[in-house]
Amino acid sequence: MRYFCCLLITVAMVQSAAAAVRYTITTADDLKSVHVTACFSGDPGDPHPRQLYINSQARSAISRLQWNDRTLPELKSWGPVAINRQQRQGCLEYRAQLTDSGERWGYTSSRYTLTDPKHWLLTPPEGSNAVARFEVPEGVSVSHPWPLADDVTGDGQQWYRLSMTNPHWNSNVAFGYFEIQSIPVDDTYLRLAVLPTRPAANLSTTRKWVRESAQAVLNAHGDLPQSHPQVLVMPVGRQNEAIPFGRVLRGGGIGLQFFIDPNRRLSEYSDDWVPTHEFSHLLLPYINRRDAWLSEGLASYYQNIMRARDGRLSEREAWDKLLAGFERGRQNMTSNRTLAEEASGMSRNRSYRRVYWSGAAMLLLADVELRRRSGGRQTLDSALAGIAECCMDLSKVWRARDMMQRMDEITGTDIFMRIYRQHTRSSNFPAVEDVLTDLGVRERWGRVRLNNEAELADIRRQIMQSPEDRNG
Repeated sequence: MRYFCCLLITVAMVQSAAAAVRYTITTADDLKSVHVTACFSGDPGDPHPRQLYINSQARSAISRLQWNDRTLPELKSWGPVAINRQQRQGCLEYRAQLTDSGERWGYTSSRYTLTDPKHWLLTPPEGSNAVARFEVPEGVSVSHPWPLADDVTGDGQQWYRLSMTNPHWNSNVAFGYFEIQSIPVDDTYLRLAVLPTRPAANLSTTRKWVRESAQAVLNAHGDLPQSHPQVLVMPVGRQNEAIPFGRVLRGGGIGLQFFIDPNRRLSEYSDDWVPTHEFSHLLLPYINRRDAWLSEGLASYYQNIMRARDGRLSEREAWDKLLAGFERGRQNMTSNRTLAEEASGMSRNRSYRRVYWSGAAMLLLADVELRRRSGGRQTLDSALAGIAECCMDLSKVWRARDMMQRMDEITGTDIFMRIYRQHTRSSNFPAVEDVLTDLGVRERWGRVRLNNEAELADIRRQIMQSPEDRNG
């Protein structure tokens, strides 16, 4: 998808302690449009952004564009719109129609509008000193991924920090008649919004399974490394699964989105692997999608382990699900392409299972070898704890090679890079059979059996235990 620079800002600087750009976003009563005011002020040490961005396909959504009450041309052609360079300060104003995000699964509602802000917000570049606040009709809430900013203007308003990430990244903003619930999880909290639909989701039930899934991630190394994420739940009517789909978006901040069947019981949401999978993504920073085997492999590996650690699965059930995943990955081997080639074309080739479960198999090999070599002092969990301390910059996109190398540096080993070189260049599914045998995991007559006399049986049990249980 193409993007373009739609405005060139060349205003002079003024002395101010406020943010360089302050957005006020006013929502129409029908939730179908917004009025945006972006006021520019700052000092030489905090310069104005020179460019504002918007999705090129959304130019027609913007109208009534004005600079200090002077009408500007509508954004219907390529190229920048010049602003009077002599202005020492001023405000840019416009109206924007809120376009459908395309993620409703056939659901429409007059009680909310779900959008991607890059379709209507003229956004400053990453790293700009920009904040935003909302003015909404009575009873309306806004769910968004932007973190709360300090009181940058002294007006007592709630301001949110923009420009944390690349303006082209996807994100969700929902305007509607719903409640924003703050759910504490250790030292952070989740900002939960459940979109209003019929039938409606049970808010108490939703709160429980969302918190349970986030809490499970703490069983990796005792922390949720990405703070205060947006969690957006969308009831989409009767489905074959309780939670048929979820995803993580990183534009503006961390946002998780879950599509659910609102007719299910709490036990069915708790039994579903999707929320644990998605929350496990928060253990890593943004990984380049061409290297999806790492991000999706980690989430696939932990979606079963985390549920064993908090008691939702037995040890045998968790190993059974891991082995079933590996088998699905093998069955998805339909070409002689290497894993790196398959991951870079995953959507085109429909090779999701191979990519996801190859990555999970690689991380199992790394986890077992790290535990074996260190006598249990180091694990994949502890390597990720090191990543949480050094490498969670929201604006950075990592390549898998660099991330694996960093985990070697954290652990003082060559385990991760050796596995990386061996398997990303291979057209075969990672060979895990010998390691599974050493762990005492074997399949017989379609059923997984655990051998407690196996050489690495202790490591097998430890993988399915939280660090607290192992140390307790």
